[in-house]
Amino acid sequence: MEEEKKRSGNHQPQGRILMATVKGDVHDIGKNIVGVVLGCNNYEVIDLGGDGPGGKDSAKPLARRM
Repeated sequence: MEEEKKRSGNHQPQGRILMATVKGDVHDIGKNIVGVVLGCNNYEVIDLGGDGPGGKDSAKPLARRM
């Protein structure tokens, strides 16, 4: 996949996606699958991992840098 991107000259990502699951969420596997699919479709995926503290303020510092 990466070799195809190099050959095509398309190095610009379609966009950035910030992903995470909160502590106790059972959707971590689904998040990982979605991250792979988005990565294969030329999106830059920033994965904060699973079991994060949750709350809408958790990703604010990182979102500001995007």
